[in-house]
Amino acid sequence: MRTPVEVWLVRTDLPAVAVARLAAALDDEELARADGLRRPEDSHRFVVAHGALRHIAAAQLGVRPEHIRWRRGPHGKPELPGGPQLNLSSSGDLVAVAVSRLRPVGVDVQRLPSRADPVRMAARYYTAEEATYVAEADSAARFARLWARKEACVKAAGGRLGPHLSLPVLADAVPGPFVVADVRAPAGYRAAVAVTGDSPFRTIVRHWAGATIPAVETVTSELAAMLVAVTGEQAEITAATRLEQDLRLESVEAVELGERMRQRWGDGVDLAAFYAELDIDQIIGLTVGDLAHYVHARVGN
Repeated sequence: MRTPVEVWLVRTDLPAVAVARLAAALDDEELARADGLRRPEDSHRFVVAHGALRHIAAAQLGVRPEHIRWRRGPHGKPELPGGPQLNLSSSGDLVAVAVSRLRPVGVDVQRLPSRADPVRMAARYYTAEEATYVAEADSAARFARLWARKEACVKAAGGRLGPHLSLPVLADAVPGPFVVADVRAPAGYRAAVAVTGDSPFRTIVRHWAGATIPAVETVTSELAAMLVAVTGEQAEITAATRLEQDLRLESVEAVELGERMRQRWGDGVDLAAFYAELDIDQIIGLTVGDLAHYVHARVGN
């Protein structure tokens, strides 16, 4: 089964009430950094980016966003001791947050350059093959795509891009080793996500508009209660309980469960569509915890 990696895309032009809620979650250091930025628009983007990161991390851990305590890597990359791997990027009016439960992850988003000469820049910094790729067509988009892929790989390792601009990233398997993938981004942007190691992963792209994201643990408890009602199961249902092998969930029960989930969390939570994305081995091994992470990712989409 491929490792799932979530990438949340957040526009910075959120409603004022959402921005205020994000600012309230920041710690003193983050607030000082936001206040220290010269331009108000830069401070606004910082609040949205770091507030969104806190809310997404808090939902993973089942805590309040303001209770998150970061550990900073050598180059300032925020880390959660014992928690999921996270990474943050922002460019223009777009923020990207990547979440991986198992592998170090890096994400990058780039607004297409409007002033610099991408062909000249690629010839100076990229590999010869990449410089040719940029020069052949749509140079600004291709330059931004490769830059995002390079940045994502380096950030997965917790480093800085400068010394690694020559890292070849046209292929998804990158020396290091890393595996990198493009992320579908809005017009005018290019984005990428990378994880360490050489085994492939599966990217799940979500769009967040500032809505409250339920904690995974809360969703797990609610799903357990739904499954008791649907199946009549008497044994304790936990995050590790397997729907097929432990509960022997029948098709009619799955339909009822899906309807309960839709009523509780909205039309964006579609159990049938979720099952359709899985292969047979993934369905057989599907746990309540896996389902809870799906709901967590869909709410606010």
